[in-house]
Amino acid sequence: MEIRRRIGILLKARSVGEYSSGHMGAQILRFRRIDDDSPLVVKFTPYHDASAIVHLEDNIHGYHEIRSLGGSELLPMELQEILLSEGRALVMRDLGYSMRHIDGGIQACDLFWQYLRRVIGQTAVLSGTSGFQTPPFVQEVTRHIERFSHGAVPQILRMMRSSQWTGTCGKVAIMLLDFTPNNLFADESGLHFIDPWSQKTYLGHPSVSIGQFTTLMQLGGMKEAEAATLMIKKRCWEDLPAILGCDFLSIEQAFRLGATLQLVLSSYVRQESEPARAERYLTSALNLWC
Repeated sequence: MEIRRRIGILLKARSVGEYSSGHMGAQILRFRRIDDDSPLVVKFTPYHDASAIVHLEDNIHGYHEIRSLGGSELLPMELQEILLSEGRALVMRDLGYSMRHIDGGIQACDLFWQYLRRVIGQTAVLSGTSGFQTPPFVQEVTRHIERFSHGAVPQILRMMRSSQWTGTCGKVAIMLLDFTPNNLFADESGLHFIDPWSQKTYLGHPSVSIGQFTTLMQLGGMKEAEAATLMIKKRCWEDLPAILGCDFLSIEQAFRLGATLQLVLSSYVRQESEPARAERYLTSALNLWC
């Protein structure tokens, strides 16, 4: 309660509860500003919890990189860090329900694409690699798949490494991993992304992020998931070549990378709780590379 009181004084806000935490030991506290009743969320991590501090630092680094690349509109509103004697915290506007919880189907995904397409255009830059090289972002996605190695993942990685990248990427643009409906919020104020991972590069093919997003939509049985996936893919085929100078093949290859990452991650977190489902997800990931 002392932590809540001190944070409330700093923010000139009153405590109104908390959200359940799936955030590596962090407390997810809720406040409302005293002057205008606007809702805030505070992610607090105590210094004694080393893993929680690392996770928070990853978030801070990710937000900084997103901003530096020109993707500021993806950041949560009122984002700031505060330091206390007991720990560190990130403050942001309470964005309400995620895309996963709202489950708005094609209509929500259409709004999602309108906002994301704009950010892709704002962050697009020349890649500096030739069309005959494997793009650096492929290694970045592979590195994160390795983090969740279990079961057939080594076999998946071997198949990935033996597969030749043949698409033309053109420019690179913002590429965020863990880009899932749970971490995305879309409404009239825009599209906002929370909880970024630490990445060596945040530039790559945006279709990696979209492949991860649409894969989790389908795994989670979200409303109109298959139709929404086809709609988003169609928008990518129509819009990305003009924005990035990429071809259809690179879009499909990047989708496959994102889908593989999500299938491996979804399997990894279910190894003990749902082993049969975890195995099915790995089989699906293998089949993407057969």
